[in-house]
Amino acid sequence: MFISISHSCDMVACAIDNKPIGIDIEKIKPVTEKFIKFVCTESEQEYILDENLTDSEKSQRFFEIWTAKEAVFKQNETAIGIRAIDTMNIEKQTFTVDGYQVTIVI
Repeated sequence: MFISISHSCDMVACAIDNKPIGIDIEKIKPVTEKFIKFVCTESEQEYILDENLTDSEKSQRFFEIWTAKEAVFKQNETAIGIRAIDTMNIEKQTFTVDGYQVTIVI
């Protein structure tokens, strides 16, 4: 069995599976475009920085990406660069609960 645990502020998330799994939870909050460009691939940046989105929608999309990156770290248990992980084409489940973004990577 494999287990992955994450926490943010007053929330905790846990995932258990019979194969490597990763989970991350983060409180959704404003994020700067400079930081987005620092940690995200070009395809992730395009997804997040769509000019038709509100700032709130951009923040939510960023945390979809960020939590997926963190979950990949936990699933693989390797030290790969955060920007090297392109989350646009990985198998994942992502959802929002009470202002928190949760992503599970299978």
